[in-house]
Amino acid sequence: MRFARYLSTRHLLSLGLGVLASTLVTGYFIPPTSRWEWDVLLGLGGVLLAWPSYHVIPVLAKGSLAALSPRARHRAWLACAAGSLLFLGMLPLQAPSPSHQTVRVAFESSLPFLLLWWAAHGAWFAILFATALAFLGRVREPISVRTPIRFRTGFSVITLGGLLYLLALFPGTMTSDSLDQWQQMDSGVLNDNHPVFHTLTNWVLTRPWHSPASIALAQILVFAAVFALLVRELGRMGASRRSQALALGLAALWPLVGVYLVTLWKDIPFSLGVLGLSYCILRMVRTNGASLKTKGGLAGLIVSSLAVLLYRHNGPLVLLLTFGALLCVRVFPRRRLLAIFSVPFIALVLIKGPFYRALEVQPVGAAFKLQNQIHQMSAMVSSGALLTTADRTLLTSIQPLDYWRDRYNCYSAGPTIYNNHFNPVVFENKVSDFIRIFIRLAPANLDALWQRQLCISSLVWRITVPSDGYLSTWALGIDSNTLGLSQHPILPSLRSALGSFDEWSNGVPLVAWMWRPAIYLFLALAAVALASFRSRRPLFLLFALPIVANSLVLMLFTPSQSARYQFCVYLLAILVPVLLGVSNTEKEGVESVSIDESRKQSLVTVT
Repeated sequence: MRFARYLSTRHLLSLGLGVLASTLVTGYFIPPTSRWEWDVLLGLGGVLLAWPSYHVIPVLAKGSLAALSPRARHRAWLACAAGSLLFLGMLPLQAPSPSHQTVRVAFESSLPFLLLWWAAHGAWFAILFATALAFLGRVREPISVRTPIRFRTGFSVITLGGLLYLLALFPGTMTSDSLDQWQQMDSGVLNDNHPVFHTLTNWVLTRPWHSPASIALAQILVFAAVFALLVRELGRMGASRRSQALALGLAALWPLVGVYLVTLWKDIPFSLGVLGLSYCILRMVRTNGASLKTKGGLAGLIVSSLAVLLYRHNGPLVLLLTFGALLCVRVFPRRRLLAIFSVPFIALVLIKGPFYRALEVQPVGAAFKLQNQIHQMSAMVSSGALLTTADRTLLTSIQPLDYWRDRYNCYSAGPTIYNNHFNPVVFENKVSDFIRIFIRLAPANLDALWQRQLCISSLVWRITVPSDGYLSTWALGIDSNTLGLSQHPILPSLRSALGSFDEWSNGVPLVAWMWRPAIYLFLALAAVALASFRSRRPLFLLFALPIVANSLVLMLFTPSQSARYQFCVYLLAILVPVLLGVSNTEKEGVESVSIDESRKQSLVTVT
């Protein structure tokens, strides 16, 4: 009889689906070579999604439907349906090779495959809905406010972790960009290709100690302060101390964070500014805008905004999107927000205007400013755009026409621009003619431009690394230079361990799950959405607003596939354990007051 239990229909079905699941995994790492193989693979994916739903739904959904109101159930149903459609709609775009990256392949297939496709949608929706019910079904009653971990505790833990990485990579890590800024800092000849404000910040930080370690130490301390404040704020919103401790441990020990904090890139202070902006928005949400009336709230919002504005050239767009969305929220005082937000932009005009002129800062070069348009021109030429004799003459004067065509890489603008044949002086003199040709060719080559945009923006939304693509992750040393800068690890054993981790994490397929920003972005957004629902605070969604704004701007203007552009997403993703613990504490104060009043009333009656 015991053996018969394992021959039941349920267990046989699980066994068969497990075999199909292993087939799917094998097919992912060995890409199919024909269309019918890809169709079968997607069909098996649908069956694989049905397998956990068959086992998990009865357990997760038990009693949860009764705990949710009809309105909450409808919202969860709509959110899960949208997530399921989005996931399956993007599935062909996540295919292992470009030949499979078309949704048309799926919908021109046979009827059995279409049935499997919609079965996959149903199974995936069921998993999402059951999981949502399991998490959301417990938020009917408010819980008591938990005690957050103290700020000084979190600050100390993260600082100690950062110091370990600084000692392992002492005095820090520097690439060609970092060395260029260091040379400008020493020579006093400044140009704005790399934001001058970042170069000046490095100059100020190195006055007491002329070493890259002083800059790395400042980045560690700022991150420790902002992250400890964030964890404390989420602790006040109901997150457990265990989840807070887990997030602090990840922030202190995760190699990606530790190595980036000791790297002299402009993206590091920019990302810290984005994180600080998220903290200010979270305080605004928790206090219903009351934090805007405090000195600390005002100072934090202005300083974070200035960091976003001045440490990266696309910062103004990120800040405009963030502020524009906040101004649409009626809960926050709009006039006060406008007054606060005007301060960073006025400072931006003054700093980049008279202050930079006084320092004789060279402006951004035309080739650097228009690198996206140069890359788009290369995409059109590579796709066979019809060029007139005048067009060929102009493009050839900038660099040989073969370089416009053969050096094109849809994932990066670097090969087209940064080569020995590209003449930035000629481009500077003929930039108006170049723009005129670009405007004339663009309408006739929209398909090439779309494919290029889909390709280069994959850094933001694509989980897997394309078979013909790449991903720049981090640097563990200091590039060769004539400035006398070199690395001297104080903890050589930890430096060796980081080198081994680098080789292991950058291998296929681990690089997709360890380094691709997309998976961290999706996890962070899902955690924020769940925290918003469980805490009964729709405005909690604004917490993710800065990283969403940065991701949207990058999708339009990113020049290459560098993970550091999305460093702020990695930082926010560390908070996923804390966000999953956020609960409904909104009515706690009201309930406690009513209890005290009832006790006082009973005492008066007795008297």
